[in-house]
Amino acid sequence: MKGDFEMTFTTIMLLTLIGFTGGFISGGFGVGAALIFNPTLFQFNLHPAVASGTGMFITMFGAISSTFIIIIF
Repeated sequence: MKGDFEMTFTTIMLLTLIGFTGGFISGGFGVGAALIFNPTLFQFNLHPAVASGTGMFITMFGAISSTFIIIIF
C-alpha cells in the first residue's frame, strides 16, 4: 500500500541506528528530534501525515521529559 514500508530486518536495523544517532544529536546539540526524524521517515516513503504525527509524538515525549527534569531539580 502506498505510504507503508515493509519492516524487514534491514529496515529495522536501519531505523534503530537512525534512532540512536538522531537521539544523540538531538540530546547533545539541542536540535529538535522532529527535525531529524521527519526527513528520515519521508525517505522511507511514509505518508506525510503519519510522519508529521510521529514527529509531534516524539516532540511530546521530549517536552514531558524536560518538564520532569525541571521539576526534579
